[in-house]
Amino acid sequence: MKKSGKLDVTIVSDELPEGCGLDTYNRSLISNLIRSGVNVQLSSTKKLFGNYPVSLSSRVNTKIVHFTDQRSAAVLFFSPFRNYKAVVTVHDVIEIINFSDVCNLNTFRKKITHLLWAWMLKKGLNRADVIIAVSEHTRKDIMNVIGFNNRINVIYEASNFRLNAKINRKINHSILYLGSDLAHKNLKTLLKAFNLVLKKMPQTKLVLGGRYLYSNDAVNSLIRQFNLEDKVYIKGYIPDMVKEYSRAGVFVFPSLYEGFGLPVLEAMACGCPVICSDKTSLPEVAGDAAIYFDGYDAEDLSEKICSVMMDSRLRERMVKRGLDRSKKFSWKKCAEQTVKVYKELL
Repeated sequence: MKKSGKLDVTIVSDELPEGCGLDTYNRSLISNLIRSGVNVQLSSTKKLFGNYPVSLSSRVNTKIVHFTDQRSAAVLFFSPFRNYKAVVTVHDVIEIINFSDVCNLNTFRKKITHLLWAWMLKKGLNRADVIIAVSEHTRKDIMNVIGFNNRINVIYEASNFRLNAKINRKINHSILYLGSDLAHKNLKTLLKAFNLVLKKMPQTKLVLGGRYLYSNDAVNSLIRQFNLEDKVYIKGYIPDMVKEYSRAGVFVFPSLYEGFGLPVLEAMACGCPVICSDKTSLPEVAGDAAIYFDGYDAEDLSEKICSVMMDSRLRERMVKRGLDRSKKFSWKKCAEQTVKVYKELL
C-alpha cells in the first residue's frame, strides 16, 4: 500500500489475441479497476517449452497479485515461498477435466506432458489465497477439481457491446456463429442443423466467425459433405462484432462446455436473438432470454432456428428479453466486487 492510500495490485496477463474472451476480460477489468482508484501494475509469465507458465516475468512489489486466467496459476506451483497474496480468476477448467477436447495430444509424449502440467495447475490453484469463478457452474467445477469452496467468489463477466441503432433490424436470413473449432464448441452439430434448415429456408446463410476456422479440415470436410460451400461464409476474425451481431438474423452458440459464454451476452446486448445449448453455464448466463436446444441434437437445433427466423413476434420478444438480460451484467460491478476481494485479503 502506498501512503496515498491507493490499493496496489499486480495484474498477471500474457499477450492475447485481440477480441478473444480472455483479452476482453483483461482489458475491461483493468480499465474499470483503474477507474475505481486501484493502482494497477502489469506483469506476465515466463513459459517452459513456449507454452507452460512457470514464473513471473518481473519482480513483484505489491501485496496482491491477480492472475487473470487459470493457466497462469501454474506459476503458484513453482512459488511456494512467495511474499504476496494470490488471486486467480478461473474462466473454466476444461483443460483439466476434459483436455482431449482442447488439446491436440497426438503423441504419447504430449499426453504425458499435458497430464503433468494439468496436475501442476491443480496444485497451483490449490495454493491461491482466493479464486474468482466467472459463474456458479465454474465454481462447482473448481470444487470438483480442488475440493474447497470457502475461498471461491463468483464474479460475473459482462458485455462491452451495445445495440447499433444504425443497423437495419428487419428479418435477416443469416445465422451467426462465433467461436473456435475446438471439439467442445460443437460446430459439427451446427453444420448438420444448418443443412436441415436449408430444406425449409433455402435462402438462409451461415456466417462463421473465429480466427482459427479457416484451417480446420474437419469443418471444411463437413461443409463439402453437405454441399454447403455456397451457403457457409467463413469470415475468420471479425473486427466489428457489434455490426455483425446487430445485423444477424439469429446467433447460435452450440457449445457443450463454457465457463461463462460471453458471446451469448454480447449478442443479446446487440439486439440479436440467441439460441444456445442447454449445457454447463449457458442457462445461468442467458436466463429466460435465450432459446435452448439439446446440445447433441441437430434436428432439435434446426427446428429452433426455423422457429426464430420465421416468427417475427417471437424474435421481438427475444430481442427485448436479451437487451434486458445483458443490462444485468456490468464490468463496473465486476471491478467493484474484485476490489472487495482484494481488500478482504489485506
